[in-house]
Amino acid sequence: MTPHSNVVTFPATFGPMGELPAEQLQEIRDIGFTHYRHVEDDLMGKMAILRAACLILSDLALADPDPVAGLDACLADLRAETANLIRDMQSE
Repeated sequence: MTPHSNVVTFPATFGPMGELPAEQLQEIRDIGFTHYRHVEDDLMGKMAILRAACLILSDLALADPDPVAGLDACLADLRAETANLIRDMQSE
């Protein structure tokens, strides 16, 4: 793993997040959900998670030869993940 800041990125060999095995993606979702729910009523905790998410996106984008294009790809993945979460929440 290559640290670019105080956040450790996924190795560049994984490519986009969608290429990770399904069980690893689910583990990522579960960990993130657990941490978020622990700070549900804590504004500082939510801001810390948001800041960490921005740092992670920066690290992932910097692994790309064109960081702006890398950020666009990361944001597209984030938008797709968010859309899936919204659909899941609406179906419950």
